Amino acid sequence: MHEIAVHESAEDELNAAALFHESRDTDLGEEFLNELTLGFQRIRDFPLSYRIVFDEYRRYLMARFPYGFYLVAS
Repeated sequence: MHEIAVHESAEDELNAAALFHESRDTDLGEEFLNELTLGFQRIRDFPLSYRIVFDEYRRYLMARFPYGFYLVAS
């Protein structure tokens, strides 16, 4: 299984995004975090299935929320 490391500043942004969504609608922050978890699991399971956007960097886009992740997978 592949390891996922989240940069500290990115983790802060993700937590802020969850709080923002929660402030918009009850349980929306939790739904955001659930989709985030699902995305990380998909990246772990299928790291080479995402589009290469630059050199060795690939991008995963969340389905419901306007966020994406860049990953290096080889």
